[in-house]
Amino acid sequence: MNANILFKASVLENSSEKSGECSYSLNDYYLEYSLNYKPTKNYLLIYDTLTICFAADTTFFSGFDVFSDINSWTENENIELPAIYKEGKLKATNGFENDNRYSFHFIPWIQYSKKGFVKIEFEKSKGTFFKIAPDLFVEIANNHISSFIIERLTFEE
Repeated sequence: MNANILFKASVLENSSEKSGECSYSLNDYYLEYSLNYKPTKNYLLIYDTLTICFAADTTFFSGFDVFSDINSWTENENIELPAIYKEGKLKATNGFENDNRYSFHFIPWIQYSKKGFVKIEFEKSKGTFFKIAPDLFVEIANNHISSFIIERLTFEE
């Protein structure tokens, strides 16, 4: 089963999340982005050590986490926020009809800057960027998530 074909995402425009929070634990090697609500059940997209969560009742994005040593990421001081973007809520539109999780067989590329930016890239496709929370952008290309850009990453011991 090729999860890339089955899973599809879209963005409900003109309706973004009001808050979100991203932190990285230097001791536990754990990057987490979460919105201000926690669904009781999630649908999961799993990319090796990264898990993206969608609320089961609404199929809207609820957060993600990555277990990864920052030393395995690529430092890139040229990460920038997209100049042109739309606003909206990220939504799973296809792929969870017969299962509550999909596993992908590759590891996304993670880049960071000391200015607090992180880019998680799944494919090199050029798509449309959407601001889905005050500090989180998603790029959608061909109904797939191409990348996330986080604007404000905090580091915790």
